[in-house]
Amino acid sequence: VVLAIYRKYTGATQTQIAGACEIPQSHVSEIQSGRRRVTSLELFERLANGLGIPRTPLGLAEKPSTRRSDGQDAPTRPLPTELVPEVVRIYPNRGTVPGEMWRALLNHAQDTVDILVIAGLFLPDGHADLVPLLRAKAASGVKIRYVLGDPSSDAVALRGAEEGIGDNLAARTRMTLTYLSGLRDVPGIDLRL
Repeated sequence: VVLAIYRKYTGATQTQIAGACEIPQSHVSEIQSGRRRVTSLELFERLANGLGIPRTPLGLAEKPSTRRSDGQDAPTRPLPTELVPEVVRIYPNRGTVPGEMWRALLNHAQDTVDILVIAGLFLPDGHADLVPLLRAKAASGVKIRYVLGDPSSDAVALRGAEEGIGDNLAARTRMTLTYLSGLRDVPGIDLRL
């Protein structure tokens, strides 16, 4: 019930919840559908910590404060503001992101572009000039890191099964690699699996 409520009010996907809680997406799906019961204290803690849910409604005690040897609370140091990312907008899924936003993000990148996808076919398929654009960005000094799932890996096979598309996910990744072949061996561009 907690996951359903959280997803309803935040628009978070099962994949986003899995990432925040550091658990497999398949577990999130099974928990939400009732096929898996949460009985592990560690899993309750991952859910509370990852989603920022108060601990007591989940039956957990609040975390004890950190105490020094003299019995005083240890001072906590907040992260420097430059290390705390600003969340401007969250989209519930890739399909709701306006197409022009991808182009704007790439066009305005001045320092780095990091892309982490399993297949991400929508980027080169929907932006015919993606490769020349990224090459030009790299030539201007922007560091490009593009990481795809390894189509021969067990992880991609598992994700394809979870999405109900089987080997098609690996095929989509291979197709993306074909589109991106013009990025190989370009200075400033790191293309990896």
